[in-house]
Amino acid sequence: MFNAKRANFIKIIIFSIFVIAFIRLFYIQIVEGLFYKKKNDWNVITLKVPAKRGNIFDRNGVLLATDVESYVMYVDKKIIKNRERIGRILETKGIISRNEFIERLNETSSRVVIVKKGLTKEDVKNAGDIEGIFFTMEWKRFYPHGNILRTVLGKINYERKGIAGIEKQFDKFLSGKDGFETYVLNLRSKYRYINYPDGKNIEPINGKDMYLTIDFNIQDICDKVARKTREKTGASNVLCVVIDPETGEILGLADVPELDETDKWKMSSFVERDYEPGSIFKLIPAACWLLEKKDTSKIVCEKNEKKKFNNKVLKDENDHPAYNFVQSFANSSNVGFINIGFEIGAKKILEISKRFGLFSKTGIELPNEVTGKPFSENYKYKIDFANVCFGQGFKTTIAQIVYAYAAIGNNGIRLKPQIVKKITDGKLNYYEGKKEKVCKVLNKKMNEKVINIMEKVVEYGTGRLANIPGVKIIGKTGTGEQGKSTGYSGENYLSSFIGIINPENNGLLIGVFIENPVGSHKASVIACPAFKEIAERIITLKDYRERFLRSIAYENERDSK
Repeated sequence: MFNAKRANFIKIIIFSIFVIAFIRLFYIQIVEGLFYKKKNDWNVITLKVPAKRGNIFDRNGVLLATDVESYVMYVDKKIIKNRERIGRILETKGIISRNEFIERLNETSSRVVIVKKGLTKEDVKNAGDIEGIFFTMEWKRFYPHGNILRTVLGKINYERKGIAGIEKQFDKFLSGKDGFETYVLNLRSKYRYINYPDGKNIEPINGKDMYLTIDFNIQDICDKVARKTREKTGASNVLCVVIDPETGEILGLADVPELDETDKWKMSSFVERDYEPGSIFKLIPAACWLLEKKDTSKIVCEKNEKKKFNNKVLKDENDHPAYNFVQSFANSSNVGFINIGFEIGAKKILEISKRFGLFSKTGIELPNEVTGKPFSENYKYKIDFANVCFGQGFKTTIAQIVYAYAAIGNNGIRLKPQIVKKITDGKLNYYEGKKEKVCKVLNKKMNEKVINIMEKVVEYGTGRLANIPGVKIIGKTGTGEQGKSTGYSGENYLSSFIGIINPENNGLLIGVFIENPVGSHKASVIACPAFKEIAERIITLKDYRERFLRSIAYENERDSK
């Protein structure tokens, strides 16, 4: 009897379990199943889950760009019964004002509305559990150092696609691949949206990380000096660049301001704009003179000499004695270089200009690089070629001209610019920057001769204010008047100095470019001191101190002999 009762009890239990399971299955399959499928009624919402964009670091791992969590508030207008009450609650919690909340709901006829972006995790927690309101996380691009290096880093648009700088050039690596999540209106939780794991969710694939050749310590120096120089000179733009000539790597590149006068994103002064270089171009005809094996002691400019072309008279700014070739270069004599240019000829100067990389893209890993505007070897008027001889009447980019000079600091070998070290996911490298030789512009002996004449610029010429006692520095000043379609107004200048510290071994190139300064536009007065400040501060950096102490010791020993 006992066993029969026990058996019946077990049967009842088993039957009850089956009945409960059947009812539950019926509910899920029929009731909830039908509900979940009513996507056209906005019961099910599929939302994009943006991939985390890759980080950008400097060469030593200093974070330059990253994604941070940000939250979006959605409201289902069909569920919210009392907009005023909900608006007041959210306003009290400091999330959104009541008026703005109601305005957002009234802006569109859509059932589900985005009412607030850019919320923090604390905002979401503070909002609490309000029916008809739900939040999703999205990524927001963040640059920890503000505007420092921004014209290089670039920016992304509202679709999170790179539209300038590194962000644009390497968007396919940085962007990753978005995923998707499905949200459903849960019948059993007072009309609140919950994530619906029905197998259709797609996980995002995050972007790759990038390491640049930039050294943030040097970048910070460049940025501070550029801003200080712009404030001091009233210039419209200041660019400071530091390059390792032996690798082609850019260690610092400040281009300020980052926005134009209308607060719009500014084109890169380094690669997207071109300029009449002025006297920094004199490196090219000087190299031609040496390549032609002409006498460097030859007088190329008589005392206070003037050149007349029809009704136009060209002369040097200051009175001076007769100059030989080296003195003309050191003192940046325009008349001297007109004579040098006509003796060499336009064809040869154009040929060597192109060998040094002018008038063609450098291949730098930045977007929208322009080529400049070359001069013609078949000039119509002598005055046109006379202007070419001292860097007027044609255009180059700053990138082209600094890498032409960088070849002098690399035994006469021109390299392709590098600004990216590697792109990685932490396991595999998807891109690696490498030293790439473009061509040999000068043999070693000829390159040493160029170094010798460039040293005179800093020793007794127009670059005296760039001199640092005990440190070997070579360089060239330039003050290029910028013409317009209507001609030269005497108001627009690019004042520059390009110098190399320790040019024969382990050197660094520093370029300073000051656009449209107010007051003095002489590069010798405004660009050289900026160069000197950058150089002095780099020499004191821990990672570079030992590198240049050897150079200082060598120079001191040489000077004592």
